[in-house]
Amino acid sequence: MPEVQITYHNRPDLLGPLEEGIITVPEDETRAAEYYLLDGKVIPTDNFARYFAENLMDGVMSEVALKGPDEPRRLLLRVTTDQPGSIRLMQEVEKVAVERGFTDISYTVRTPQAERERVERIAKIVGVTPEKTREKRLAAIKQDYIYGKKGELDSDEQPLTEDGEYWQIHDADAIILVRDSNLEASDGLDPEILGLFVEARADADRMRVDQREWNLSTPPHPSLAARDSEINQRTITEEDEWWDYIQHCRVDAKKVLVAQEKLAGIIGKARRLRIVTHFEDPLYASDIVFTTLRNSYGHVHPRRPANHAGLKHNFPGPEVFFAPSSNNPEDGEFGGFPETVSGRMGFPGGVTLNLGGRSVFLRNLWVEFVNGEVVDWDIVGNPKDSGIIQEKAWFQTILDSKGGRRLGEIGLGTSRFPKFLTAEIGRGEKNKPHFALGKSYADQVDETGKIAELDNGNTNATYHCDLMLPISPDHPGELYAEVDTGRKDIAGNPIYEWILIQKNGRYMERVEGNIYRRDPDLSIISIDDEDVESFEVEIPLEDPYTYRFWRNHPQAIRRTRQFVERFTGGKPVVIPTRPGRRPAALRNRGFSQP
Repeated sequence: MPEVQITYHNRPDLLGPLEEGIITVPEDETRAAEYYLLDGKVIPTDNFARYFAENLMDGVMSEVALKGPDEPRRLLLRVTTDQPGSIRLMQEVEKVAVERGFTDISYTVRTPQAERERVERIAKIVGVTPEKTREKRLAAIKQDYIYGKKGELDSDEQPLTEDGEYWQIHDADAIILVRDSNLEASDGLDPEILGLFVEARADADRMRVDQREWNLSTPPHPSLAARDSEINQRTITEEDEWWDYIQHCRVDAKKVLVAQEKLAGIIGKARRLRIVTHFEDPLYASDIVFTTLRNSYGHVHPRRPANHAGLKHNFPGPEVFFAPSSNNPEDGEFGGFPETVSGRMGFPGGVTLNLGGRSVFLRNLWVEFVNGEVVDWDIVGNPKDSGIIQEKAWFQTILDSKGGRRLGEIGLGTSRFPKFLTAEIGRGEKNKPHFALGKSYADQVDETGKIAELDNGNTNATYHCDLMLPISPDHPGELYAEVDTGRKDIAGNPIYEWILIQKNGRYMERVEGNIYRRDPDLSIISIDDEDVESFEVEIPLEDPYTYRFWRNHPQAIRRTRQFVERFTGGKPVVIPTRPGRRPAALRNRGFSQP
């Protein structure tokens, strides 16, 4: 067996033996088989830690396993944690990596506080002054922190003795990231400086996502339990978070994969999709229609498991996802569709964004799309509240970035967990419909089942920020698909109709007409196992938010007018600024969406 070299960077003491303490076992015997308590902190048992490490490692082995026996296998472990539970999992990942034949294992270890201090030091170095242009500040971050200088201080205690972040990824065959879902690490940080830092890392992140084997997991953090208790208006403890996370990891991915394939086939036959949510306050009611690349070119991308339980890139991570079509003709064969993302999304109670590996929580956000781009949005609250001011600055940073106003991904989570609303993106998006502002993934699966390079024009965007829509039995909402009926109109054009796919987190199938029942083949990816008798569904007929807006927003009106005039030969069109029907000039031409 070749010699194994393990290198620790920054804080190797974090991965040392766990301190001895009073060990208590949960009263629930089932939970006791998965974790125990050490001074009140959750520690996964050897049984679960092994299961976790093997599945996380399976997700990065497909290309690495093709290497010859004498070729080096280099693994980069990037860990951001100060929680003993996450540290225990990483200790097991190291053991499994050695067993799998990795000969060079490199740790980059930081606490969330050290990550925060790192960004704050960057802010001092590249601070906004008249003589420092944005380009110069961006170059300084790339030089000192991304590409690296020998001997440059990377933390208060440890010198940066290796090359920078870019070269660590460049030299690795596989990358595993574990980030605690710490919602406090970004509080008070300057959005502009963090935005510059994320932009500077774009090349490194693009290399990791597009050219390397990688996997990511986000174990719970105490701050998550406090935030989820606030969202759900009931007490959720750190133990509850861990138990839900462990159950999510234990999902039978073989069965999920079969169900995902059927769901992907249903989506693949749809011309358009529509998601609707219902809240007492209409400000947060969502109603959004979108056209995907799959609808025009026969492409859809269900995430496929690496083995019976692990899914590539996210563990745990079952979902079906696809890219929305582009309204920009410059995007080549995948651009220029007149029908793309249109409508409104609302997130009452809050939604979490991932900004450069940091979780940012936004309260009471709503967003409006016209012709594929964000044209209006707001975070509702006291405009003088410092928290609201910073949250708006975070969101504006995303919108101002390259590709930040367009959706790069639309996903349908297929896990039953979490069993409650969560502010944690890694688990939350696997359980809910979600929309990512910014970067789309280039690799899709074409109609022959082969990997194809598809680009809706947003694969080079700076960010990839998921927005989760809360849909469950406690939070009503529906997913509809517009499908070909097989009939044609008098002109020979296909006739389409809307059918129900999911209601309140449960996937449905049509019995006849508008009578639906629970789809038994998709029960494994429904929220729960409760049987639902057949019932009649009232299908919305008129397309939502077609040239009508909740607010009289000048930019939305201007952009919509420009689009409509493309189909009327430049003839001016009056755009209604209150709920109403689409302009007659466009309606009579058969166009139903921008």
